[in-house]
Amino acid sequence: MLDVLPRLLVDIDEYRSLWGAEDAALTNTEDLFDAGRITIEEQPELDLAVVRGPAVGEWHPMAVHTRTAATRLLLVHNARVEFRYRYESWVQMASRRPALRVDLTALAGELTRADGSDGRWRFEGVEHITPRMYREGGASVLTPEDIRLRLEAALRAGAPAWNPYG
Repeated sequence: MLDVLPRLLVDIDEYRSLWGAEDAALTNTEDLFDAGRITIEEQPELDLAVVRGPAVGEWHPMAVHTRTAATRLLLVHNARVEFRYRYESWVQMASRRPALRVDLTALAGELTRADGSDGRWRFEGVEHITPRMYREGGASVLTPEDIRLRLEAALRAGAPAWNPYG
């Protein structure tokens, strides 16, 4: 690997096929933030950031993570809603202690029942490095606001289900 480094430093564009698409996605997401098309509303008491913006492809996680320290992310792409735990909530951080993970399996079931349409809500589990809760199947009939309120209630009431500190 070290033998490639000098060539990389001289002509990084030679390796654009390895990093170009990722860099373009990052730049696109940063541009959406800079233009105010993606916004973040932080709720420090829940270690939650609600990220809202247009459904224009996937947002690059690095662009989101550099704009909030929250380890719980509710991503609202127009009407599509997804929750994610960040990696930092899976490990022992020395600089701070993020909120502990709550198992959202029951909330996923509640959302599925409330949705009443084709598809279901799925939570990947607290033991995964960066688990998500998202809708499988057709579009949800629930509003992003309803989902946010139910998530906040579950995060407030839920017992920690993953504790990297012991």
